[in-house]
Amino acid sequence: MEFRVLGSLQVSHDGVEIPVRGRIAIRLLAVLLTAPGQGVSMARLIEGVWDGDPPETAHRQVRHAASRLRKALGDGRVRSAGDGYRLDLDGASVDSRRFAEAVRRARTAAESGDHTEAVESSRAGLRLWRGEPFSGLSGRIIDAEAGRLNELRLAATEDRLEWELDAGDHTETVGELRRLLSDNPYRQRLAGLLMLALYREGRTPEALDVYERIRARFADELGLDPDPALRRRHAAVLRGDPALDARPPVGAAPRRAEPAIAGPVPAQLPVAPVAFTGRDAELRALDAQLDAGRSRSCLVTGAAGAGKTSLAVHWSHRVRDRFGDGQLFVDMRGFDDGEPVGVADAVGRLIRALHGPGAVVPSDVDEAVSLYRTLTDRRRLLVVLDNVRDAARVRPLLPAGDGCFALVTSRNRLTGLTVLDGTAMVSLGTLRREESVALLTDVLGAERLAPEPGAADALAERCGDLPLALRIAAAHLTVHTEKTLAGYGAEMRDGDRLTALSIDGDPDATVTVALTHSHRALDAEARRLFCLLGIVPGDDFSGDLAVAVHAQAGTDRVLDRLETAHLIERHRPGRYRLHDLVREFAAKTAARDLAPADRDAVADRFIDWHYRRRLEPLPDEEDNVMAGCLRLRGHPELWKLVSPLMHPLGRGRRFGEAGPVIESAIANAAADGDALGRFRAMNVLVAYHCAADDDAAAIETARAAVAVAEQVDDASLAGAHANLGVSLFTAGRYTESEEQIGHALAVAPGSLDWRVRFGFLLQYLIVSVELGRYHNVDETERRLRDGFPVEESPQRAMWLDFAMMRRYSAVGSRDRALRMAARVIEVATALPDDRWRTLALLERGALRRRAGEFEAAGRDLREALRLARKVNRITAEAGALVESAILATEIGDHPGAAEYAGVLREPRFHSTARRSMQADIALAWSIVSHGVGEHRTAAHHARQAVTLNSHGPRPLPTARAYLALGRAQAGYGDHTAARESWRDARDRFEELGVPEAENARRLLSRYEAGGGTR
Repeated sequence: MEFRVLGSLQVSHDGVEIPVRGRIAIRLLAVLLTAPGQGVSMARLIEGVWDGDPPETAHRQVRHAASRLRKALGDGRVRSAGDGYRLDLDGASVDSRRFAEAVRRARTAAESGDHTEAVESSRAGLRLWRGEPFSGLSGRIIDAEAGRLNELRLAATEDRLEWELDAGDHTETVGELRRLLSDNPYRQRLAGLLMLALYREGRTPEALDVYERIRARFADELGLDPDPALRRRHAAVLRGDPALDARPPVGAAPRRAEPAIAGPVPAQLPVAPVAFTGRDAELRALDAQLDAGRSRSCLVTGAAGAGKTSLAVHWSHRVRDRFGDGQLFVDMRGFDDGEPVGVADAVGRLIRALHGPGAVVPSDVDEAVSLYRTLTDRRRLLVVLDNVRDAARVRPLLPAGDGCFALVTSRNRLTGLTVLDGTAMVSLGTLRREESVALLTDVLGAERLAPEPGAADALAERCGDLPLALRIAAAHLTVHTEKTLAGYGAEMRDGDRLTALSIDGDPDATVTVALTHSHRALDAEARRLFCLLGIVPGDDFSGDLAVAVHAQAGTDRVLDRLETAHLIERHRPGRYRLHDLVREFAAKTAARDLAPADRDAVADRFIDWHYRRRLEPLPDEEDNVMAGCLRLRGHPELWKLVSPLMHPLGRGRRFGEAGPVIESAIANAAADGDALGRFRAMNVLVAYHCAADDDAAAIETARAAVAVAEQVDDASLAGAHANLGVSLFTAGRYTESEEQIGHALAVAPGSLDWRVRFGFLLQYLIVSVELGRYHNVDETERRLRDGFPVEESPQRAMWLDFAMMRRYSAVGSRDRALRMAARVIEVATALPDDRWRTLALLERGALRRRAGEFEAAGRDLREALRLARKVNRITAEAGALVESAILATEIGDHPGAAEYAGVLREPRFHSTARRSMQADIALAWSIVSHGVGEHRTAAHHARQAVTLNSHGPRPLPTARAYLALGRAQAGYGDHTAARESWRDARDRFEELGVPEAENARRLLSRYEAGGGTR
């Protein structure tokens, strides 16, 4: 299979084009081809497909498009990679990679002196181009890749033209160079080549005119002079330098001017690292940077222990043959004990390496740097500057020659180099898990790992996939052959990981030492914030929380310094994290360097920050809050920290340790005599019981909370009544729920937060829907929309829309209910869990079933059932099964109906005391039984539904149960009872004012006219 991007996007197999249909699928393939063979995250795929303006359903659409691509390209071609996808290129080719390989062969041939082969390889690569890359597609990501490829093409064209000129073929190149320079008027290398070609043609005035035009353009438009290389070319043309006349024969070795000072060819690279594993993407990035020629220097940056030096040395050995004048290496010791290597010392080493041990190095630093630049001019040198602390120490050491390349490594980002000096950057994170396991396998041997399947993966996790930690662990196990991988992993799990990651007899070979050097390089305020963040509970933190914990001005700038030093990582906009081992180091450093009062203050600020935000859903903080609750279980104000758990518990999320922690919060507040804290924690415990479907415990705790709230204030008492009302509602006790919410509205003070008052009224509206009091519903909706900024909060608007959807569905207002459902689903799709989307699909499916739209109803109900099982909501699952069983009966699929009804007999659906759910299940069994002629069984289940619904009461479901009861009674011939049941149904439907009354009237009319009906 062949993928082509050097022109319009095309895919073919054995010469036959494979059509890729659908705009999203085409763009998705294009984004995958910007990183062929590499994993592309979901965030980058979405950015590439929609160019920064994605719809709410972007994740789902990408998954669907990936599925279409799999069908078009073959199942094994598009593979999952993390949360995104990867284009598997096994047995396939991409023209952009074929082009890059041809360019690489050409340059290798040129370096060996074979210009004929170089030109032929270059032309072969350039023939692959059919037009602009990704022609017809655009967007930031696609445009960036297209720009990169165009740059490679232009650089390759320049190389070819230079080789042809060196071979004496200058006549044919003038026209091509003029056209290229016209298209790229700031391309100084093209100008220099055109000047050379014209000069060799005897057209010196034209060559000088080329320079004058570009000089004037740079001065007028940019305020700059041409670069030194072009100025030297101009001077050489002016003085008729004989070097410009050189015409080596085709195939001869390339001409290179000898430096003013001759010296040995340096080969200073350290020994290549043993068992170097992974980093394929980073190696390709370095190759591409060298091949493109856009920058003569590259920075490899990453955290301590990320393997920057290993990568730099490994890559340098791979490309050393391309630098025939030598390879230089200086360890700048930027993060070692003692002072870093200064510019004077470093440049002296470099000059002696180039000129020999007896070289005289100027004492003046500026003179020494000038000499170094002279020595590197017109040479092909690789300069590796390792372990650099700051840009000022490395900038003077960047070589001057066009044929030189500098590779810098640093734990800091050295932004000045990238911004001011055009240095490219390659960032190193941790290894992928499969790379970590491969590293352990390479060092320890497959036979050592074979008896312990999975142990290497677990050990890699303990090492945090950090290369230094993995190598230390492997070295430790190499020495201690009596230890198993699992045993060593258990040592790290149960003890001090940082201490375990050390090598006997080599105190410097530890993760702790590496991190200590990074920590010492920070300023005092950055060191302090680093310690504070190390004891913040949770896996990550927001910038706002960091400001609160720091409690000093300028937190953002300090965070930037920590991020620059790779001690924290901004893994998402506004959110940071520490690597596991870095966090442990920070916590140990905090225990040593921070006063107890400072450490206690972190806990207090963490608690207060989350408590102030308890009324708003904060999905990014939920796991961190739970982690904080577990760590701070003995804190007297633990009740404040459990309060934000109300939101995730309210949507059904279950935390394994939440119950005991909340009970600890209640106990802590009681011991402290804090009635408010005790009440607030009891409210959270109610939500916990509701999430666990334990209605009895929820109601009992809520009643106890009312008694405690009476000791606090009216606002707390209102909240307690509302919480009890919600618990009663969940249990299907609607009249009691209405009474409690009425109490809440009556005692709530006017000063109560609007979000709380909104919640009271919304719950009152929801209860009114269930009780069939639709006039109350409409009046309450008006109060909510007029009195509160509902539309400013999409989630609150969704809650209200969902309640009104149920109201309109109940009275048969199909179109209005469907509009509400669409709005709910749109907002719910963007939420972190699928609960509200599940409920909306279930309600819409039931509405469509009653309207006779059976196919659409089936789609909604199947998706609702899938999501209900995914989010583990048994009531929603039961509802989807009930509606699916009824739908199957209505369309005559009695085996399908029996299957759904059979699932509803599982004990898990009957272990709860929720009468509403039991009533709905009984109604489904009645309808399914009636459908297969088991009328007495149907009547039995219908009576159960009537009885259970009456306890709520649930007027509308009760009327529907009477309707089903009448059908069953008529089925086994009890006409009098059937007539009575249908009259009950009719009267209840008419009282509610819903169109289903007509159905009951029609059954009665047909029965009385025809003497009976089924």
